[in-house]
Amino acid sequence: MSDDVPARPPSVLELTKTRLAVEDGELVRRNDAGGVTMRIPLDDIEAIEFRRPFNPFCGVFVALAGGFAAVGYYVSEYNLLTVFLYISAMLLGLFGLLSAREDTVVVMSRGEPIRISCPDPADEASGFVASLRGLIGGPRSRGN
Repeated sequence: MSDDVPARPPSVLELTKTRLAVEDGELVRRNDAGGVTMRIPLDDIEAIEFRRPFNPFCGVFVALAGGFAAVGYYVSEYNLLTVFLYISAMLLGLFGLLSAREDTVVVMSRGEPIRISCPDPADEASGFVASLRGLIGGPRSRGN
């Protein structure tokens, strides 16, 4: 093991990309260097759920894509510029559609929601949340 990475105890539950884990009866989030950025005792967690809400900001990219395509079709008289506008429109539209969903783990602790962006696959995040619900004795089914 490298000297610059602090040793940590193995966890029973862990989301690797989110860096969220259950360690010694606490829900712990770590930063890139391995330092603790969040620590919540499992007894303080009222509920936890995995959400996939719609991200309205993706509409900006889709609108820009439509604008670029319209300019390329109706205004541009130069073939090179038209091709550039069409390619830009396709890339912006694709980026907008791919960013339409944002995976989030929501932890309710002491009446306050803590939203954690989750880059892990949705099935892993759902399994983590379901397993953690069993540890905290939370509601069996919740989410959208």
